[in-house]
Amino acid sequence: MQFKLLLKKLFKRKLTIVCLAVFLVIAVAGILSPVIAPHDPLEQNLEMKFLMPSWEYPMGTDNLGRCIFSRVLFATRTSLGFALLCTVLAAIIGITLGLIAGYCGGPLDMLIMRACDVLYAFPGLVLVMAIVGFIGVGIGNVIIAMLLQQWLWYARVARNLAASERVRSYVSAARVCGTSNVKIIFKHLLPNIIPQMIAIFTVDFGHTILSISGYSFLGLGVQVPNAEWGAMISEGRNFINTGPFLMFWPGIMILVVVVAVNIIGDNMRDALDRQSQ
Repeated sequence: MQFKLLLKKLFKRKLTIVCLAVFLVIAVAGILSPVIAPHDPLEQNLEMKFLMPSWEYPMGTDNLGRCIFSRVLFATRTSLGFALLCTVLAAIIGITLGLIAGYCGGPLDMLIMRACDVLYAFPGLVLVMAIVGFIGVGIGNVIIAMLLQQWLWYARVARNLAASERVRSYVSAARVCGTSNVKIIFKHLLPNIIPQMIAIFTVDFGHTILSISGYSFLGLGVQVPNAEWGAMISEGRNFINTGPFLMFWPGIMILVVVVAVNIIGDNMRDALDRQSQ
């Protein structure tokens, strides 16, 4: 019921609907990229390099004669897919540990929270670069490194919410009825914090897109010639004077998606604040 009320308040804002529509169109285009893309994103033709936008090549071609439009479409699936995977895993780990810490309290709560404090002491970029430098470059290793810090936000918020919910009468009633702690945590506490977690997830998803694109730009994430927004910008920076559109199109995609996702997350947070008042 709380979630339905949140959605009702959220979609009263036209800007939220517009941003959601923009994001869904881009996401669907990425999913359907093998069907929509007019060319193979890896196909090279040096005779066709640096072509201006046309009907055949809507965004022009890059320094190797590859269709930028096709590469942007495939990069959408790559960037959003890996960002979604990383954010979902971080949310599952963080929310689970946070619920356990907030409900159980005592030494277990202290142990989980102290682990959060230790990991918070390391800057995210330094930690990711250190881990990737140790185990090697690649998007899989980058996601593993990002997860070590990304779950902390979810764990802290979930812990605080669970600690406030465990003193409610419905939790006491569940205990009296003999309900196990696992069922209380996941059947009673979790549904009551889902709206707040979705708001955090939405904002974090935008940050993750930026992070993955940034690490790919540095050569740590998705490796060329695979299409990914950050990697495409990295490839295009050497031709900023002769072919600035090589960086322009993937940069615009990052900007539009991250702004849309952040606006949705901010509006969801505002709706939750009003709902709690």
